[in-house]
Amino acid sequence: MKKLSAKNAFELSNAFGELSASLNNYLFSPQIKLTKNQKADIESCTWSLLNASADIRTFAVDLQLDESKLSFEKLLDTTAQARDTIRQLTNIRKVIVISTAAVSLAGAIISQRPGAIIDTTEALYKAIIKA
Repeated sequence: MKKLSAKNAFELSNAFGELSASLNNYLFSPQIKLTKNQKADIESCTWSLLNASADIRTFAVDLQLDESKLSFEKLLDTTAQARDTIRQLTNIRKVIVISTAAVSLAGAIISQRPGAIIDTTEALYKAIIKA
């Protein structure tokens, strides 16, 4: 099997999420008569598939970051450059521009949105260069 792409992993995450939803619908269908044990088994599988969907989505985000070629080292380097630049600046406006860009990058990292991480890293780097 070839290596999964981020797009493939997102699709799989959605597929497992839909499968979980289908099981949940089956579980609560008025036409289906289930024993207590059968309900417990199906409910357990429903939650397991939902959790697997979330785990695969997290994996997809990691893959997307890897595919973007945006490395941890690049993020650290950019934030270090921002820190060093701020230490040397006397222009408050430039300090605010750089710090605002850094806050945006931090938010993108927390949200785990690779596209936003790439964009905000670039914006921070540009703010540093312009300072």
